[in-house]
Amino acid sequence: MAHYRKSFIVLFLALITGLLISTARADHGPEYCGPTNVKFAHCPGAVQNFKTLVLTIHGWKGDCKTTFGEDEESLYSLLDRGRFFDWDCFHYDSESLRIEENVKRLRKQIAGLKRLGYEDVMIITHSTGGILALHLLVDRFVDPAGKPFSSESLAPGTRPNKMSIPAIVPWTTPINGLRWAWTLGENALNFFGATQETLPDLDSGSEYLRTLKTRLRGFDQYYQSQPAQIQRTMKTNIYFYQGQKDDFVVKGINRNDAISEGWLWSPSRGKLINIEQGHISNIGNPGAPEAHKYPAEIVELRGLLELPIKPNLTEVFPERLPAYAVSLEPRQLIVVNGLTHYAERNFRYAIVPALAFLRRMLLDSFPRSKKVDNDLIDGLLKVFERELTDPVVANHGYVVQFVNEVLGRYNPSGGGDLQSVGHRSNSFVQKVLKLVKKIDEVLKGRQIVAPTLMVPSVMTTQTEVARLKLAMTLAKFLESSHGPVQFAAIDTLQERVNSYSGKIIKDADLVSKMATYYESKSNKLTAIPKQLISSFFVKLVGRKGDIGKTALEALNKNVSFSGKKVPMWKSFQDKAVTINLFALQDRELNEGRWWETGSTQRTMLEPWIRFNTNTMRYVGVHGNDSSAARTGAEFRNIILEAVPSTLKSQWLNKYPLTGEDLKKYPGLSKEFGMR
Repeated sequence: MAHYRKSFIVLFLALITGLLISTARADHGPEYCGPTNVKFAHCPGAVQNFKTLVLTIHGWKGDCKTTFGEDEESLYSLLDRGRFFDWDCFHYDSESLRIEENVKRLRKQIAGLKRLGYEDVMIITHSTGGILALHLLVDRFVDPAGKPFSSESLAPGTRPNKMSIPAIVPWTTPINGLRWAWTLGENALNFFGATQETLPDLDSGSEYLRTLKTRLRGFDQYYQSQPAQIQRTMKTNIYFYQGQKDDFVVKGINRNDAISEGWLWSPSRGKLINIEQGHISNIGNPGAPEAHKYPAEIVELRGLLELPIKPNLTEVFPERLPAYAVSLEPRQLIVVNGLTHYAERNFRYAIVPALAFLRRMLLDSFPRSKKVDNDLIDGLLKVFERELTDPVVANHGYVVQFVNEVLGRYNPSGGGDLQSVGHRSNSFVQKVLKLVKKIDEVLKGRQIVAPTLMVPSVMTTQTEVARLKLAMTLAKFLESSHGPVQFAAIDTLQERVNSYSGKIIKDADLVSKMATYYESKSNKLTAIPKQLISSFFVKLVGRKGDIGKTALEALNKNVSFSGKKVPMWKSFQDKAVTINLFALQDRELNEGRWWETGSTQRTMLEPWIRFNTNTMRYVGVHGNDSSAARTGAEFRNIILEAVPSTLKSQWLNKYPLTGEDLKKYPGLSKEFGMR
């Protein structure tokens, strides 16, 4: 039996040694700059769409091409759909250079990326690549003994040639060393002279790995000792994806041991995920979220979403172009689709960082692609319609911030302008209007208390300020050159008006803007939009006080209609308007003595006198409504008899019924005693 066991060990070592030697002799050819449709950021001819990067690092004797898969099966293809970052990969010599030297080269490559304008990098690694990334991280803050460098700045993102590293994702990393079989194979390989550098440092229990863990613990202690504002600049989340017992190359990670040793950090900054895969499985294999196959967990909210949204606006959306460059459209679509993809998965952290980009897209004028703009508004609609169903999201201030800084400043007027967002086409503007309506519907009734953004000395709610902005924006849609857009705006305003506070109605100047719009369209509008506009005003009259007075005065104002000047309410040609207004007067009469001095409704008496007088003059809406004329006369007489004699005399002189008026309906003078 001992003979068979010895033979088996010899055979196994021979196989391992042969595998390692054949791998060591592999020639990976010239530098690889990415699969189809991807060019690594450090390579000549690469374009920069974002200021954020995902940097991949291969393992021992791997490379950027084969380690992360090729073409459709690659990690790059899997994560390229809706990406919000650029790609790069670090290729290094794992055979003849030690880890420290390769870390120096990695640091140099990242410094070069910093000079190109990149600000944040997330690192995805395989095997030994994870050791390089962890070494790079601790080099920023602590010495080999785990003590902080006193001369180092605490803000890695602001130090020369240092980029922020929001996350590191080591996949099957040998932080606990290699398994015994590979250690035997490594010794055999050393005997043949194939490698003398990287692998010795990866022995289980090597001085190098002990030091690395000590430095990770020292970094964590240093981080924990800093105030919150400094921690934000230092924070790097580490997600260990380990094959555990399924990985026959590197040792697994025991969670409790790693925590006690101080290099598996708190759950908010570090996680250990069992991917249940072997060491050389294709890193691009998507697997399934429920099975935790790498990189499905990253696609689902971990790792990638640590990166901020930072599009390269200057280069991808340049301000000064004489005409739109068609060559920019693919790059712009990448940015727009990346933004909406990110927002779908991490809405709460997407909106505020994207505000500068959204302001640029929705508010600025520059040569642009209509397709890019439509993709943007379609994406925003999709995200907001889904996310705002969550009360936590709807109540959060960043929705209000989006309204105040972007949506509330949108101008929908004009059409066909090739430098305005969506070229202000009918369909595009209606989509923006739909977004305004959706957000306003959600904000209605929310109470997010904060100092007003408009009048610093007054305390109000963020929601109130945001709804004011949205109301002002809705009114702007009346200025659109597209009839369907105007109709949608009228419908929305009349439907929402009762949900607005008096302050919103007044500050947004809704009465005046609707009246101005109607005056310019009174001879062109059909019955349905007229009904909506009349409903808007009647609802406001019912609000009483200053709002009611302003709305009633607007209804009394003369507009052009069929070649004549008539009160607005008559131009609607709808008996329901006078019926509703009489009902409002009757309600006030039944509620109390609203004509008395000090009554909040007294300000409306003069507009009511004018309205009632005109219903008599014009004999209702159509000129033959004796019932409306008699009702108007009745209310007119009630008001005149209730007010002081001086006011009665003043109003009789201001709103007289002439002999010509009385001839139209001579029975009124006799019945009500009017002169």
